[in-house]
Amino acid sequence: MDDPSMMPDLSHLSAEEREIIENVFKRQKDEEAKETQISQKASEELSELDKQITERKETSKKLVGTQDDAICQICQKTKFADGIGHKCFYCQLRSCARCGGRAQSKNKAIWACSLCQKRQQILAKTGKWFQPEEQPQPKISGSEPSPSPQPLTDDNVPE
Repeated sequence: MDDPSMMPDLSHLSAEEREIIENVFKRQKDEEAKETQISQKASEELSELDKQITERKETSKKLVGTQDDAICQICQKTKFADGIGHKCFYCQLRSCARCGGRAQSKNKAIWACSLCQKRQQILAKTGKWFQPEEQPQPKISGSEPSPSPQPLTDDNVPE
């Protein structure tokens, strides 16, 4: 409501009523600013988590086939006795019990690393899991609307 043209006409109200309504608009503006700040912080956290997951994946690719292949790909400290560990449902990295845990996905229990669990929590809190970033929709060939038919006149009436 910064734009004066967007502000409703309050001239017919008393000074007290006008002040009350202006305070409501100010609170709304403050809440919207807080919401924007929270959303930006969540987006930054998501970016950081995605970056960490990507780094862990790159590191794990370098270690494939080496002696260090049997360690937790998250903390890179815990060695697996059987050499397997648990694979994260989301990022496919192997993790120890300290760096991951069981999580519920729909009707089944899955294993998720701590990074992906945090990522899923942020997505759920912000609603971004349901409303992904706006992406242009691909055009499907043949989906263009057909030209509207011309109105029937004496000249174009089918015989």
